Amino acid sequence: MHFFCPSCWNEVNEKEIVCPFCKVRLNELDNEPFVNKLLRALHHPEPQTVVRVIQILGEKHIPETIPWLTDMLIKSDNPFFQEALIIAICKFNDPKNYEFIKQFKGEEYSVIVRNAAENCLK
Repeated sequence: MHFFCPSCWNEVNEKEIVCPFCKVRLNELDNEPFVNKLLRALHHPEPQTVVRVIQILGEKHIPETIPWLTDMLIKSDNPFFQEALIIAICKFNDPKNYEFIKQFKGEEYSVIVRNAAENCLK
């Protein structure tokens, strides 16, 4: 099993108390609010973990995460992340979000992303 520092995402030994890379005390991060842990996990090195975090954020409808999700969608070039982000953002059912999603229907985006945007806007 692999263990990662939840601050810098370097692989660490499961018995570490302090991350040898970023020097954060690993047990202190356990007490953080769940939403902070999720937002930090958007930078996890395993893509499947990132997609799952995006899905959770969409299901939880936590309003303060919208800027994080939209920013990630703008910056990402991974169509699978983009698809998951569009689906998550659409779950908030906010007209402002629909206006934002419209831009992802363009030809410059992959079929996966365009389909996710079109499904969101139906």
